[in-house]
Amino acid sequence: MSAVKHKSAGKAAALSAFLLPGAGQLYNGQRVKGSVVMGVTLIVVVALCLAIARFFLTYLSDIVAVAANQAPDSLIPDVGSLWFWVIILLVIYIYAIVDAYLVGKKAHKTLNARRLD
Repeated sequence: MSAVKHKSAGKAAALSAFLLPGAGQLYNGQRVKGSVVMGVTLIVVVALCLAIARFFLTYLSDIVAVAANQAPDSLIPDVGSLWFWVIILLVIYIYAIVDAYLVGKKAHKTLNARRLD
């Protein structure tokens, strides 16, 4: 009799939530999907870090300009790109968690159906 490993839908969702988006997909055996989700997540995190750095550099240059009695480039730094990347990251996280849970739940139902046969 071959041993079939039981996959927990909750564990898959938790891996995507707390470790890294895509970890739950890898746990469920979806290597390509998990790798793509992880890669996209890392790209978005890098883009978010660059947007944060740009925001603070703009903010600091405005402070230096005011200290030197010069007009700042803007009174309020642009935060639009920060919100854009934060929202994209949240969408990826939510997708990864929900997908990992649903695929894990489907695999659990399939495993139970096979056991009944």
